[in-house]
Amino acid sequence: FRDHTLTTFLTVTPAVVMLLTVMRGYVGQQEAHRALSEAEAQAARREAEITAAHLKETHHIAFHDALTGLPNRRMLLDDLAKSVAQARADPRGGGCVLMFLDFDRFELINDTLGHAAGDRFLVMVAERLVGQVRPGDLVARLGGDEFAVLLRPAGPPAMVEDVARRIQDAVRKPYLVAGNELTSSASIGITSSEHGYDNPDDMLRDADIAMYRAKAAGKARHVIFDSTMHAERARKMRLEADLRHAVADGTMEVAYQPIFSLSDRRLTGFEALARWNHPEFGGVEPQECIALAEESSLVLDITDFVLARACSQLRRWQGMSPEWSDLDMRVNVADKDIAQRNLLQRVKAVLQASGLQPGCLILELTEGIIMRRLATDLGALEEMRAFGLRVSIDDFGRVYSSLAHLAALPIDSLK
Repeated sequence: FRDHTLTTFLTVTPAVVMLLTVMRGYVGQQEAHRALSEAEAQAARREAEITAAHLKETHHIAFHDALTGLPNRRMLLDDLAKSVAQARADPRGGGCVLMFLDFDRFELINDTLGHAAGDRFLVMVAERLVGQVRPGDLVARLGGDEFAVLLRPAGPPAMVEDVARRIQDAVRKPYLVAGNELTSSASIGITSSEHGYDNPDDMLRDADIAMYRAKAAGKARHVIFDSTMHAERARKMRLEADLRHAVADGTMEVAYQPIFSLSDRRLTGFEALARWNHPEFGGVEPQECIALAEESSLVLDITDFVLARACSQLRRWQGMSPEWSDLDMRVNVADKDIAQRNLLQRVKAVLQASGLQPGCLILELTEGIIMRRLATDLGALEEMRAFGLRVSIDDFGRVYSSLAHLAALPIDSLK
């Protein structure tokens, strides 16, 4: 019996050992497979998390302003489209109100203190705007110094006006930027879904129209859109087209404002001023005419027109009496004129055609133009003075510069 048992043991043992080895290998393979599967699952989860984070970052970049972190124009239009659609589907749902904001004199901050200061100003503005609206409302930066506020639901008219006043009060408070205390204000245009808009672009357009009405009315105020403003926009487009024809045909006029010496009440010269009498609308206000010229890129042509007329007229006046031989003429030039490298050549051609001496012509530039051109175009002004022309600053004191700048500027007089 013992021999049989031993024989059986010796016979079975190798098989058992082999079976245990196989089982151990199988278990090891299963554990390795599970470990690999877990590692693959973790890698997949990490990849999904990275992809989700990347998509979130990409979405944020696509729909938010990089400087202020506010929603951008794209996000505003998306949200506005939803609000407009909801207002049309359910007129009793409260609707929405859109405010279009443009900051008055912002370009002067950039021109005098630099773009870094301008960026800091915009960030502070964004913070103040967010503090004046409800949690469900949207504040967006459209670009530059243009912002929008979407109120949803709209609320009663009195509430909308109250929000506009609060915004005005908030942005009017001084800003401390780069060691300078700055003040600003905003022109605000307001429209609401009650006008039955079909798409967000139309609503944004009408808020923009109302904003320009606020600027034209004196800035630092808000204006609510009404349908008559469409007629004004059509009038503006008509004026732009007719101004182009008036410049080309030479049908504009030049008015001459006399300048006297206070000490002896002697006439010393004139300032030439472009004037336009529209055949249908009558006299166009100078400020509106200048704005139209700048927007339609006609300002260079108008400068040349006024220069030619004014220099010829002064030369005729000088020849009428020996007492008038030293009269001078002041002509305003625009920012775009200074940016053109051929301004001196244009002036030389006019002087040669009219026979006027260079010392009798004074080019007037606003303080804002001078400050914008400090780093790039003052050489052109120095060339003009070397040729014999005189340069004057107009409206000094309206921007963030100081009397200390004057010593370094190539100018002859100050207004």
